Amino acid sequence: MLDLLSLLLDVPSLLAGLSPRSRYEGESPYWRFMGLLLLAADLAVLFSWNITESMPALVAAIALSLWLVVHLVIRSSKDREKRG
Repeated sequence: MLDLLSLLLDVPSLLAGLSPRSRYEGESPYWRFMGLLLLAADLAVLFSWNITESMPALVAAIALSLWLVVHLVIRSSKDREKRG
């Protein structure tokens, strides 16, 4: 299961436009910092799940991973719309 969660975290970094660290011209700071906070929270929950192996931590890690991917897709699409 940890491999699946690692894959969920690696998918955004494999796609060029979906990086929490990327900067877009004229972007609101909310979008960048929220992506970084989601990534940090997801890694912290994954670390705690690895230690405790509790089901709520696993569910939280999956939810945060999906939220991060959706956040990055929305952020990337907003930039593409802005560029034309």
